[in-house]
Amino acid sequence: MRRTWLPTADHRLTLVTLCALAALGRLLGLDRAEFKTDEVWALERTAHLLAGNLVTTGIPSSVGLPNPPAFVYLLALPLLLDRHPLVATAFIALLNTLAVALTATLTRRLADPTVALVATTLYAVSPTAIVYSRKIWAQDALPVFLLGALLLLWQAIAQNRPWSLLPALGLFALAVQLHPTALALGPLFLLGPVLQPPRRRWLEPLTLGAGLSALGFLPYLWTLAHTTTPALTTSPDLTLQPLTLLRPWLVATGLPYADLAFLSPAGPLVWAWRLVQALLLALLALGAGLLAHEWLTAHTARAAFLLGWLLLPGLFLSLLPLPFQPHYAISLLPAPFLVIGLAITWLARRTRLGWLAWAGLGTATALALGLFVSFLAALADGRATPLYGVPLQIHLQARQAAQNLAASLGAPLYTLARDDTWRVQAYLAGSPHRLADATRLLPLPASGPAVYLVMDPQAPAAAWLAAHGSPQPAAAWPATTSGPVQVLVLPAAPPAGEQTVPDGRFANGLRLLGYRARLAGDTLHLDLYWQVEETGQTTVPHVFNHLVSPTGERLAQADGPLAAPADWAPGDRLLTPFAIPWPVTTAGPLTVRTGLYTYPGLERLRLTDGREWVALGPFEPGKEPRR
Repeated sequence: MRRTWLPTADHRLTLVTLCALAALGRLLGLDRAEFKTDEVWALERTAHLLAGNLVTTGIPSSVGLPNPPAFVYLLALPLLLDRHPLVATAFIALLNTLAVALTATLTRRLADPTVALVATTLYAVSPTAIVYSRKIWAQDALPVFLLGALLLLWQAIAQNRPWSLLPALGLFALAVQLHPTALALGPLFLLGPVLQPPRRRWLEPLTLGAGLSALGFLPYLWTLAHTTTPALTTSPDLTLQPLTLLRPWLVATGLPYADLAFLSPAGPLVWAWRLVQALLLALLALGAGLLAHEWLTAHTARAAFLLGWLLLPGLFLSLLPLPFQPHYAISLLPAPFLVIGLAITWLARRTRLGWLAWAGLGTATALALGLFVSFLAALADGRATPLYGVPLQIHLQARQAAQNLAASLGAPLYTLARDDTWRVQAYLAGSPHRLADATRLLPLPASGPAVYLVMDPQAPAAAWLAAHGSPQPAAAWPATTSGPVQVLVLPAAPPAGEQTVPDGRFANGLRLLGYRARLAGDTLHLDLYWQVEETGQTTVPHVFNHLVSPTGERLAQADGPLAAPADWAPGDRLLTPFAIPWPVTTAGPLTVRTGLYTYPGLERLRLTDGREWVALGPFEPGKEPRR
């Protein structure tokens, strides 16, 4: 009798072992998960909900529309315990560990314990599944709800129980709220009436379930109806994109580690994984072929169910008028691993290549785990590429180090950040206190030393800081393509410009102390130095700089936001650089009128003596401005 190379094991013990393996990959080095604006937006929206406010939309999407609010309500569960990002990140990781257990259960019902062993093992260690199981991202919560819905759907089809569609449709509606790519699997819910006549038995539960599920979208749709965005009026381009049909398969079998090259440079493990990925794709094609043969010869419900799950996401994405993103393939998981499991068991039963298939499975498992550990190490020493955002660990460590240094020196701590890192640091600090947008603002101390947490050394404020003293490096972490996250110490306070401004106090608590001007070609570079004297105002004033002729005619101007006094401490100084076009054909000295106004109200903010602006200059080519 020929050996079939099929393993035998107690199902419960196997399931516990694989769930432990899945939890290891999803919880190990959890603080190295990406932490960017999307994650903070979700946390902020959830905090708004927990403060007693009704939330009808989620975070903004890449197409301009806000997402549905389901993830905000889901995220409220861990945030009830603690608002720390690690708590929410662990919650997402545990949800995805549960998804691995659901995979084992669903696969046993679709096939047998051997296929379940293969599919669950591959899903537990899948590079794609692990990467998208560890972030505070709605997409990362998708698998557990989709798998729950599909498990109930298959129960309804296999046992001819139409009313099981009700809870299945409820979970499916929740998955669609988490991310609209789940819609791709909607046609699977029509398999019951198609494959299990009489169809009228399915009509009532299907209609009722769809109607009840739609009720959960009403607050969201009502909000969208009162929202004007370009995305609402954009016509979709329903042109089939054949290449996108295969991209979800590539992602599911490990694309983020290999072709996206999160590890830079790609080492032996990455190249070995590419070979494993080729093997997995070959097995996936074999399994799909076996299912197609099963459908053509026997018209089984299983073949229709798995082929639909395998093909619908790619077809759906190929019709979307959007560039493909790897996370769009999450709705496909773990279908490819189920199909690969069918191929491996077929090889084990029908050919002499069973031992090779099982050896390949073991190799893939070991390589995937080794690759993940290498990936965590790469994040620690800065070898991960910019496709992966700044890990939470670096945000936390850098902020803690800066706080400790500032406390030991008795110095103020200023944070220079922009884009993603600005919002992240504001959340971690609990407020935007002494947090500067590094593209337009540099805070300076009134006296003594100051500590700076510089999230992006290539941001303009970092160069301005270097020009205003000799900041000494205290610590650094490799994190971004523009350079390391740094903690710097400015030994002493620089002067507030080269020219002083008498009586420059505005009624909102800000004072214009002085300025520095330099005329270079056709541009007047003007650095304004402000001091915070009162911190009651929470609105952000805007600065206007009008370049005027001796007769008062406005020739050019440069405006920009300043900072809300409430975000700073009394005595803090703020540098705001401006570049004003210089009319080279104008003769005579020119003056700059500088003042503040509200935005978008455009109401002038007066000085305490009633004036609307301060006169700076006059300026003239080749001459220093008079004091």
